[in-house]
Amino acid sequence: TKLIIIGTGEEHKKLQSLIAVNNMEHHIDMVGYKDNTHDYFYYAHRVILSSLYEGLPTVLIEALAMGTPLISVDCPAGSREIIEDDQCGILVEDTSTSGLARAISASVNTSSPPKDIIREYAKKYDLDRQAEQYLLYLSE
Repeated sequence: TKLIIIGTGEEHKKLQSLIAVNNMEHHIDMVGYKDNTHDYFYYAHRVILSSLYEGLPTVLIEALAMGTPLISVDCPAGSREIIEDDQCGILVEDTSTSGLARAISASVNTSSPPKDIIREYAKKYDLDRQAEQYLLYLSE
């Protein structure tokens, strides 16, 4: 298994150092910011969102559109609404590093729904459906 870390953040240099010190370069790639993550998400076994704060976690919706199951910490906005009843992934309520690690470890031996079922679930975030919901909300 290989961990691919997409993006950058305040812990980027610290993570690079930890990877080097622990000789994990063959197991972990830090690819930085990517404009297009679809190929990464399509071929991934899981997409993991470790952010403690998000607006709309679009990364989760993009991963679902590729049929990839999710693991996400329960940040204040979005993750809970997207990962309803563990249908397409795991919502990690213990947002500590060890809580996330336990969820990732548990997912290794857990089967996921087929990609087509996850993609079907993602359709509720389609632009047309979202516009419909927004118009309904405004008409109330």
